[in-house]
Amino acid sequence: MYATFALAATARAVVQLTTQYHLAPLAYWLSLVSGIIYIAATVGLTTDRSWSRPLAWAACAVEMIGVLTVGAVSIAC
Repeated sequence: MYATFALAATARAVVQLTTQYHLAPLAYWLSLVSGIIYIAATVGLTTDRSWSRPLAWAACAVEMIGVLTVGAVSIAC
């Protein structure tokens, strides 16, 4: 699942940043950041190294904090 999110978010952000940057730069940068976080989560969940699970936990925690922050800011505005 995270691999799909990683591919979709990263590809979409790259296309939007290169073709429509002037419309919503913050949203497009946040999309790219989420794609990078999804890539980190995918690597953490699919590899079997000593650092894999901590990476996956950290990526998921950052994702949750980001979603809650963006949601709270959206409601406040």
